[in-house]
Amino acid sequence: MTTNDPSSVSRGNRGNPGNQTTMRVSGDDKYMGNSWVIDNKDKAEFFKSFIDDQLNQGVTMVYTLSVGSRTQRQNNALHLWFRQIATLFNDSGQELTHPLVPTMDIPWTENIVKEVLYKLVIKKMYDKGSTTGLSAKQLSEAAETLSRWLAQECGIYAPFPQTLKDSLKSAEEVV
Repeated sequence: MTTNDPSSVSRGNRGNPGNQTTMRVSGDDKYMGNSWVIDNKDKAEFFKSFIDDQLNQGVTMVYTLSVGSRTQRQNNALHLWFRQIATLFNDSGQELTHPLVPTMDIPWTENIVKEVLYKLVIKKMYDKGSTTGLSAKQLSEAAETLSRWLAQECGIYAPFPQTLKDSLKSAEEVV
């Protein structure tokens, strides 16, 4: 993107840190809940221009900085792995029992694997309640822990995909 207008910026959204979109922003309410992905010099310059522009307009902003955790491709691969685990559970006849209705069996889903299994692991290992708060190394370590437990305790072989491991390792080296 090439422009000299600081109000036109390349920004990612919180749910998709690797997804870059170009949008024109104006008005204070449009900034709430947005994040900026700065992964090259041009984007850093645009962000600096945006900050200067807001200051000159008298807009008070609060900026919180964090290291990007993973790309959209890595996130998609992680969720594919969750779906694969759910399928393996369901194919082996291992359904969940509803906590309030013991006679109701619930099939495994991607979301159940993430919320019931994976988030439990990251909470115990890193005291974090969200996968977005994990570094690439932590994400990989938690996945390896879950994969090992699935094999030992449930008889489910669901290795963390090597391509995702390699991708996360590369991301960790950049940080």
